[in-house]
Amino acid sequence: METLQKFLVQPSKAIVLTIHGAGEHIGRYHHFAEWLNQNQISMIGGDLPGLGRSKERRGHIQHFDDYLKKVDQWLFFAIEQFPNLPIFLFGHSMGGLITLRYLEEYGKERPLSGVVLTSPAIRIGMEIPRWQLTLARFMEKIWPTLRLKSGIKAEELTHDLKIIKANQIDPLVYGKVTIRWFFQFQQAIEEVWKKVDRIKRLRLPMLYLQAGEDTLIDPKASKEFIKQLDPKRVEFHFLPGLYHEVLNELEREKYLKMISDWILNQLK
Repeated sequence: METLQKFLVQPSKAIVLTIHGAGEHIGRYHHFAEWLNQNQISMIGGDLPGLGRSKERRGHIQHFDDYLKKVDQWLFFAIEQFPNLPIFLFGHSMGGLITLRYLEEYGKERPLSGVVLTSPAIRIGMEIPRWQLTLARFMEKIWPTLRLKSGIKAEELTHDLKIIKANQIDPLVYGKVTIRWFFQFQQAIEEVWKKVDRIKRLRLPMLYLQAGEDTLIDPKASKEFIKQLDPKRVEFHFLPGLYHEVLNELEREKYLKMISDWILNQLK
C-alpha cells in the first residue's frame, strides 16, 4: 500500500479506484481526481508494480496476475475505509486491460457499482514481425529481465504540447519493459478475449471511451469487444480525432464531465 494515494472529499457520493497505464504512474491522474472531487466523488489509486514509485523491478512483472492482486488490495482498502460508498473502477490503456481481467477473475465476488474504461489495451496497434517474437521467446528463457524500449512516444498520446513536454521530462515515466513483461502482457490480452463472457454475466454498468486515432491500441478492437458484452449495460463512445490519452487531450474537460456525469447517473 506504500504508493496508494487518496483524493477524498466530504461529503462523498462514491469512490473511484483508478488504475493507470504502462510506463506511467498515478501522479498523472491528479487532474482527474480534482475533477471528481469537484463533483463529490472521491478517488484512490497507486503505482502499479514496477512503475512510478513502487519498489519492484522497473518495467518488469513476473505474472500479470500480480497487477490483479495489487488492485484487489486497493479495492479492499476502499471497502474497509468507505463501507457505505459505491465503488467504481477506472482503467486507462493497460490499466483498462487490468480492469477487465480483474472483473473476469474477481468481479463475481466483489461489491462494484460500475466500470469506466478509456482506450483499454485489448489489442496492440502495431504488428510485431514473427522473427522478432521468435527471438524474444528465446531470450525470455535465458534473460527474462532484459529491458527493451516500449515504443511508446509522448507525441502519440495527446495533441496537448504541454502534456507531451511534461511527459518527456517526468522522471517517473518509464520507457522500457522486460521481455517477461511483454509476454505476460500478450497473454493477458489473449485471456481477456477468451473469458469475456464472465464480464457479461456480471451485468455491471460500463462506460467505454475509445480514442479514434489511437496508434498504440487498435481502435477497431473496441467495437469487436463490446459486441460480446450486454448492450444494455455498456455505454460506448468512439471518439474520432483523439489520440490515446482521452483525459489528456485538448478537449479533456468534455470527457471528464462525461465520466463524472455517468457515475452520478448510476447512483440514481
